[in-house]
Amino acid sequence: MAVTTVTTEVYSMSEWRLAVIGEATLGTPNVTTMQLINIDSDVSVTSEVIQTLDVRSGVGRTLKTADVYTSDYGQLTSISFSCILDRTVSTILHSNAFGLAAAGSPSGYAMAYDYAPAAVLNGTGSLTVKDALTFALISPQSGETRVFGGACVPSLKVTYDPATDGGRGHAEVKAETRYRPADGAATPSSMAAFGTIFGYLRDFNALKQFAPGASGFDVVVNKLAYEVINPVAYLGFQGASGNPEMLRRASPSAGFKLMVGVKYDSTTASYWENRRTGTTMSFEISNNATWAGSTFGVKAAYLKLDSDVVPSGTDAGVFQDLSFTATASTSGEMARVVISS
Repeated sequence: MAVTTVTTEVYSMSEWRLAVIGEATLGTPNVTTMQLINIDSDVSVTSEVIQTLDVRSGVGRTLKTADVYTSDYGQLTSISFSCILDRTVSTILHSNAFGLAAAGSPSGYAMAYDYAPAAVLNGTGSLTVKDALTFALISPQSGETRVFGGACVPSLKVTYDPATDGGRGHAEVKAETRYRPADGAATPSSMAAFGTIFGYLRDFNALKQFAPGASGFDVVVNKLAYEVINPVAYLGFQGASGNPEMLRRASPSAGFKLMVGVKYDSTTASYWENRRTGTTMSFEISNNATWAGSTFGVKAAYLKLDSDVVPSGTDAGVFQDLSFTATASTSGEMARVVISS
């Protein structure tokens, strides 16, 4: 075996970059003018690889090289990361997680009570970020970029916590695809730099209200988090790489979860009872005293407490974390998130 002298290259994980863009045609990766994501952790890529290591019929009782079978055709790849949510990336991720473009009043991303989107066929054109995304994990080593086309975001967890960057928005993102990744690709050109406009917990400064039943109460909030849950299923197969024939969102269902930290006082002390009784609650938080005028806010009208309410002490006093699952009525919306563009 020929010996090659070791190189002096040594990298840091901070030298890897992650970029995203919407696909115009499902199944055709797009690496033109991608948007860089301000990741604040390592990017985890998990690929389902079929590998058979069984000893086959032959001479002796040892595993032979020819016995091994390996394939990644048609298998699921998951890309997980956390990031700082600048306005540009936030709109891309929310649009895909909800599977919808910003619309309605106030304009934002909403999950309707009857949300049941049609499947999208491979090769369908005129798509946007709401339909499918291309991610690129860019190595500092030239020609070693990994490109993941036909991806969707089945889970988007957003947090606004003063303990992290003074309440600046952060996200934990899980993306998935069954399209075969392209490894060893060239570094995408003309990537857009990180955005510079951010949302903070303090920006929800005008409306912070819970309403158990018909009564609404203003509350003091010390943190906010929510998760958009919109699973994706990839159906069938076509082409030499076994790529899917179509994708389908809300498979088998879609949902929305909310967590709010509120001050324990005469207004909120009885909330633990709502957990026991199954009382439906609503919540609005916004940068405008009137929800209709909001340009940054979260609203859910039919919430159910899904875990025990336990007060805990902080330097500022006693607060309690309220964890909810959003439900839908027979009309309207399950939840709406407003992010001004």
